[in-house]
Amino acid sequence: MKNIFTINKIALLLILFQLPLFLPAQNDTLSYNLKQLLILARENSKEMQLVSLGLQKTQQQIALKKSLFLPKIDAFANYYTYLGNVPLAIFPASEGAVLSGGTSGGAYPVPIGLPNNLLTGVSLSQRLFEFSYLNFGKSKDIFSVIESNKMKEKQEQLYFDVAVCYYEILQLKTKGDLMDFNVSRLNRMIGIMQIQLNNQMIDSLQLWDLNLKKAELLLRKREFTSGLQRKTDYLKMLAGIRNEIVISCDVADYTPDFESIPDSGVVKDSPQMNLLNQAQNLNEFSQKQVQSEYLPTLDFKFNLLWNSQSPNLAFFSNEAFGNNISTLGLKLDIPIYHGAEKKKKLQELEIDRHMLEIQKEKLKEGFQFQYSSSMKELEIKSDQYLHQKEIARLKKRYLEKANSQFEQGILPIKELLEAQSALLEAQIKTSELLFGLKLAELDYFKWSNQILIKFE
Repeated sequence: MKNIFTINKIALLLILFQLPLFLPAQNDTLSYNLKQLLILARENSKEMQLVSLGLQKTQQQIALKKSLFLPKIDAFANYYTYLGNVPLAIFPASEGAVLSGGTSGGAYPVPIGLPNNLLTGVSLSQRLFEFSYLNFGKSKDIFSVIESNKMKEKQEQLYFDVAVCYYEILQLKTKGDLMDFNVSRLNRMIGIMQIQLNNQMIDSLQLWDLNLKKAELLLRKREFTSGLQRKTDYLKMLAGIRNEIVISCDVADYTPDFESIPDSGVVKDSPQMNLLNQAQNLNEFSQKQVQSEYLPTLDFKFNLLWNSQSPNLAFFSNEAFGNNISTLGLKLDIPIYHGAEKKKKLQELEIDRHMLEIQKEKLKEGFQFQYSSSMKELEIKSDQYLHQKEIARLKKRYLEKANSQFEQGILPIKELLEAQSALLEAQIKTSELLFGLKLAELDYFKWSNQILIKFE
């Protein structure tokens, strides 16, 4: 009996000594830290590529509008023939007498042209001035700011999504390590109970119960593994990593360090507010553009034209008659009335301006609220985490003391198991608070416009 007790004691000590380790198994995988994943996401993200292509499309649209200010050159060739007789011009009798050499005494018909007609030429048109020219440079500056802020907004959201997914995977892996430990502990306990059952020290129902607990834990681990794999696949998609690559994420324990930013500066530098500001600038530009559409324009016109008439299709023969009818000049357009469409367009733009003002106020209020809330949440999570770390340290010291007393034979097994359970619960709670703190920190970075600063 004494030998059996010694065997049981050694097995129990082997279990207890593994409690503080919680080390994941090593394997041949690619290990990425958060910064490396963010770099990969920035380079490979489909969302970033779509934003970039969208901005390139807008650039092409601006270039298209700019092309309206460039010369327009067109060439043409028009041929036509009369299906009936050549049209006649009827001259009065007096003019007819002259045209006929005195042979006609009444109205005198004269054919206008010949059956076959050809008009060819090249036309050049160049807009010399319109009032929208004065605002074109400003529109380029506005687009440049919009382009920068759209990319920044999408990059901030991408970094936030990758970091959240990264920390959630780490949290799940910690829980997985605890599951593995619990499975290992149950296996060892089952081994001990099997020895005790063989020596008729316990009832077989106790071993049955322990086996059912192990089966339940293995089912939970299967469900957990599936969820972890889905989360990992999502992270691969965000970072643009091929599916066949196995990745491993690691995290070090840390104490958060954050600075409070004055409330007045939170919204001002946000990409969202900058985009709304540029939308207002575009609204102002559009109003000027509409007004310029109803102001005079001046165009330079040059038409190199040649007209040929012939009784047949030989337009370049001696029987044909050709004329150079080229023109050179200026064209001044002065809009006078267009059915009040200018007024309606300006009224619509004025409504848009009021909507943008309301959106800015709404964004400012939302940002201030989210910033203040995230800062308070981060402070609370930080205090909770640091407090729980101290509790875990205390529980570890209690377990070390209990181990020592148990080896000296002055502490019952029940109290040693209670110390072991207390440390396990403290470590689990510390892990949960750690990743809760990291998520709160990310939220704070987001609403204080620090995500790009912190991760680049």
